Amino acid sequence: MRYHVCTLDPTAGCLRMQQGNIPYRKSHAVALVRAESPQPELMAHSRLREAVEKMTLAVILRDFTDVLSTLDEDLRRTRVIRHAIQTGEAKPVRCFPRRILYYQQVDEMLRRDAVELSSSHWASPIILVKKEES
Repeated sequence: MRYHVCTLDPTAGCLRMQQGNIPYRKSHAVALVRAESPQPELMAHSRLREAVEKMTLAVILRDFTDVLSTLDEDLRRTRVIRHAIQTGEAKPVRCFPRRILYYQQVDEMLRRDAVELSSSHWASPIILVKKEES
């Protein structure tokens, strides 16, 4: 998306580009799922049961492979959508720092603007998990 200077706007249902907006069908947008609700019928993939819809999605994904992220290095923050985590009256949980040499990866994520420094009462140590090579 950075290469084409475009942003995905799910509220408007379009891909915003310098040349203009490209609408996409709302039925292919990801459905919101509450964390406390594990009902599979609410999950996005259940909306794609029809073979035609699956083929249409495959074509869309193939046509836009150059704007989809496949590497961690491509991931960044967005200012298109803002969210907040409502904690109510809950108190922060204290997590003690772990003795792991993760500073290089954290520095890289800071450089890519994927994370930001925080001194909030809700701040806790970052946990980096190495993915299994497959």
